[in-house]
Amino acid sequence: MIGQVAKRSMAWVRQSTRRAQRGAAALALALAAAGSAIAHGHKPGALMAAPVTTWTRAPRTVVSPHPTGIQPVKSMDGRPVLRVLHVVATAYGPTDAANYPYAPVDAYGQPLQPGMVAVDPSVIPLRSTLYVQGYHDRVLPSGGFVGRAMDTGGAIVGHRIDIFLNHGRAAVSQFGIEPVTVYVLGVRASAVS
Repeated sequence: MIGQVAKRSMAWVRQSTRRAQRGAAALALALAAAGSAIAHGHKPGALMAAPVTTWTRAPRTVVSPHPTGIQPVKSMDGRPVLRVLHVVATAYGPTDAANYPYAPVDAYGQPLQPGMVAVDPSVIPLRSTLYVQGYHDRVLPSGGFVGRAMDTGGAIVGHRIDIFLNHGRAAVSQFGIEPVTVYVLGVRASAVS
């Protein structure tokens, strides 16, 4: 009898922990979306109309639906746009603690460099050229940057990326969690011929 009670208690604790983790993740996404909306000039009341789930679901089409009259982006930086993804972005730095247990190297063992992005290879192929925009950070170029998907991470699963910042812990923590748009770019037309 006592063994059954203990098993039920442990099952309840595991279930409660999972629910709390999901709730914390949903809250972090909601706060990131709210911060992004406010930074873009939207009124706080308008935040309730936009579903936060748009940042957690995988897009089903190659290019996101656009309002009538707006053409989808077909190329950036002289490269064709292969996919457009709405993902959650975080940042990491060059410290050993941020890159434990592998030290500050990418997935190929090369030293980390600005412009490198950690991705889930099942969503964004490694070595892809990316254009990332939509963040609000003082360290990264305003308006967006061209980067490379050169790293992975245990916490980088699904529609989430981790942007390498070659700065200290303060700059990394100040980045926080941001909803961003990632354009997966193809090869330049001049490089093909």
